[in-house]
Amino acid sequence: MPVETGMTPDDPDDVLAGAAEAAQASAPPPAEVASVEVLTAEQAAATGSPFVEVRGRRFNLRSKVPGMLLMQLSKAQTDLQAPGAANDPAKQAAALAKTSDAITKLVVEAERHDFIEWCEDAEPPLEMVELMGFVGEMMTAITGRPT
Repeated sequence: MPVETGMTPDDPDDVLAGAAEAAQASAPPPAEVASVEVLTAEQAAATGSPFVEVRGRRFNLRSKVPGMLLMQLSKAQTDLQAPGAANDPAKQAAALAKTSDAITKLVVEAERHDFIEWCEDAEPPLEMVELMGFVGEMMTAITGRPT
């Protein structure tokens, strides 16, 4: 049964327009105002069309993050934070392999091969920091919220 609060829901277009105006203001917006990027990501996630842009090329992402991929990313993070992991190349390689699998599997299957080739052949080459940044970007794009 609906509860009458006396408030009317926001029009999504008005919210995005207001956030765009706030982004151009000289002072930072209040903490309760989401950035344009977050609102755009939320809208894309709601419509099921999330994407990530890699050096000017857009790749479509899956509409949801599979639970198994979340578990793999969590395991990789745990492995990297384990005692002695900083000096253990085998642990580091295993964690990177899990992360690589998760990143590529977040891209829709039809574009996955192109995504891998684009990232391998980019000039100048993509560095590890940039590649690892895609994890957060992809999660934000799919869920519509910062991770």
